[in-house]
Amino acid sequence: MSSCSVKYSCRMDRNEISLVKTQLLLSGVKALEICRQAQTIRDSPPVLVATTEPESDGSVPRVPRSEEVTTAARNLMSKFDHEVCQVQRAMSKFSSSTSPALKSRLDDLDSLVTSTLSPRIRALTVEADKLTSELATTHTLALKQLNDSLDKGMRKRRRRFRWVSRFGFVMLEWVLVGAMWWMWLVVMIFKIFRGLWRGTVSGIRWILWL
Repeated sequence: MSSCSVKYSCRMDRNEISLVKTQLLLSGVKALEICRQAQTIRDSPPVLVATTEPESDGSVPRVPRSEEVTTAARNLMSKFDHEVCQVQRAMSKFSSSTSPALKSRLDDLDSLVTSTLSPRIRALTVEADKLTSELATTHTLALKQLNDSLDKGMRKRRRRFRWVSRFGFVMLEWVLVGAMWWMWLVVMIFKIFRGLWRGTVSGIRWILWL
């Protein structure tokens, strides 16, 4: 009883066989159409292919659709390898020629500043400090005494011109104070620039592993 039912259930009628044949034919047609489209070449290539390296005659490579992604990837890898080679050549050139030349120039500048400019600036700084000290002590007192003497003489002779002497003393005092501040400012600016120069040279040497 059971064997008869199995045989009966496994039998297929003609409609089912025709349906299976139709589906197989449709699948074959679709596969052929997909293969045909994959082998066709587009009239206007996509962006990935259009931006690749041109042919020897300058035209855009014309490849089937199935090879577009492969061609684009291959050309991108070629460009990437070319850029890497250029970067490596630039780094090698910098290490072999640019860096030693820059180091030599920095050493020359440092030697110039250390052996020539620093002693001169140091002597100038000492003279400026000495002049500032003299202006702040001895010369100020002498000028004040001279101004007092002139003030007394002018007061005896022409009392109406007393304001002229006072104004002259005030102006002279302001000129002396301004000169002292100017000398102090010059010395401080030099010290600041000298510190910046030394810091810059040390920073460049540290960056270049000198």
